[in-house]
Amino acid sequence: MKPGEKNEKIDFVQLEIKIEKLKTLFSKGELCAAEFRCLNCESKKCVWDLCLSTCAKKIQIKGDH
Repeated sequence: MKPGEKNEKIDFVQLEIKIEKLKTLFSKGELCAAEFRCLNCESKKCVWDLCLSTCAKKIQIKGDH
């Protein structure tokens, strides 16, 4: 490949993200766990816990009104 040429189109990227940033994206509704997959069991458990925590907070906020 020559410099400046683009690779073929890719559908996925692998990345790391800080837990606090992921929590923020979930709580703002900017990212849903159904939009990605975890590559290991530890990450999956962390995402699962964040999802449950985010949902619980949203339910609590709605219940306070």
